[in-house]
Amino acid sequence: MVLLDRSRSDMEQLATHDVLTGLPNRLLLQRRLDEALKRREQRAYNPELAAREGGPGRTAGPGGIAVFFLDLDRFKHVNDSLGHDIGDRLLKAVATRLRDCIGADDMLGRLGGDEFLVVTEEAFEAVDAAVLAERLLKALEAPLMVEGGHLLHAGASIGVALASDGADDARTLLRQADTALYAAKSAGRAQYRFFSREMSERAENRLSTEANLRQALSIGSFELYFQPKVRAADQALVGAEALVRWKHDGQLVQPGAFMTVAEDSGLITELGSWVLEQAIREATHWTKLLPDFHIAVNVSARQIIAPGFIERVRDCLSRSGVPADRIEIEVTESVMVDSARSLEVLWRLKRLGVRIAVDDFGTGFSSLSYLRQMPIDTLKIDRTFVQDLPRDSAIAAMILTLGARLGLEVVAEGVEREEQLAWLVAEGCPVVQGFFIAEPMPARQLEARFLHPLLMAREDEREGRSA
Repeated sequence: MVLLDRSRSDMEQLATHDVLTGLPNRLLLQRRLDEALKRREQRAYNPELAAREGGPGRTAGPGGIAVFFLDLDRFKHVNDSLGHDIGDRLLKAVATRLRDCIGADDMLGRLGGDEFLVVTEEAFEAVDAAVLAERLLKALEAPLMVEGGHLLHAGASIGVALASDGADDARTLLRQADTALYAAKSAGRAQYRFFSREMSERAENRLSTEANLRQALSIGSFELYFQPKVRAADQALVGAEALVRWKHDGQLVQPGAFMTVAEDSGLITELGSWVLEQAIREATHWTKLLPDFHIAVNVSARQIIAPGFIERVRDCLSRSGVPADRIEIEVTESVMVDSARSLEVLWRLKRLGVRIAVDDFGTGFSSLSYLRQMPIDTLKIDRTFVQDLPRDSAIAAMILTLGARLGLEVVAEGVEREEQLAWLVAEGCPVVQGFFIAEPMPARQLEARFLHPLLMAREDEREGRSA
């Protein structure tokens, strides 16, 4: 009988607690949160009890419950660079640190992955929840020493939901905290945000956008536009950047309106594959007409590490016959340094012959040491450093000098005025793109405006020599 009771106890422990940290899991947290909400409801019908539990200086009422949804910042980087074993040790150290900074009656649990949950019944006012949120962030500011001697940083983003926001069940409160967490992560690392009705509306819009994107992918409602790249000195065409547009409700939607949703939902992998294949297919004809022409394709961090990405690039090149060095993969600085897997893929692309460009250079990481370690061919000066030219030129000039010293091509994007172009030409910038040169356009329009006149000029030149 004792053994049977012990067996049942062990099974209950496994069913309700996280194996790695020993903390309550999602099932137990939800159960306890429901119990806390029931106690809150009882206080709502017993004002004397609510005032007594609120204590001196507190507002009498049924409130008190706050949920804190924590997600570790850049935990994936630890797993990718140091391995899952070190990642597990970090999670255990984080659990200990969080346990030490919450109250004796507060609940702490692990939802899975790098997500933790804290529940308190002591947040009688919003300021109480804010104080605890700041304490949780502060607790994870200091480095953590994990087993094996690794000193690691594990900051977090936190979404906060209060029972007073109208949530009367655990699922709703957890969903609200998750929505607030998304807002906190969007605001930057080491932030916390309270749930609001506006966030809920944005979350609903995000879900609607995701559903529409899935349908668009299934029926082919996307189109590629191309923004020409020209030599700064004479505006001769040297290439183009492929940019996706979404045909939705009779309009062409810019990527800024849907790309974040595509990234967060994982749809970016399928969409990115379509963009890559379509861009290389278009480049097949153009690279034959202009041997030096190259096509640039933006690739996200999620695409880079997706299984089969290298094989997909190789297959597209093989089927199209486009030389590998006519394709340029554009990635952001964060892709270059955030993941060992990303770096491995970029080197494999480089060995394949594909060019690598760093987009939005200068807006991300301040360290420049990685430039010598990465397979980079091109630096793109971000439009934020071009828009104030020639008045504020220090950073653009620095990038041009850096590119020249390292033997890298430099492209200035976002050129919109004549004086910007004049400064870039004077400073020896090799390639430019932007609305002053041309807006993004469909493939056939690019051919009519840039390629056909060039071919006609060549034909006239040949006829002149033969006359």
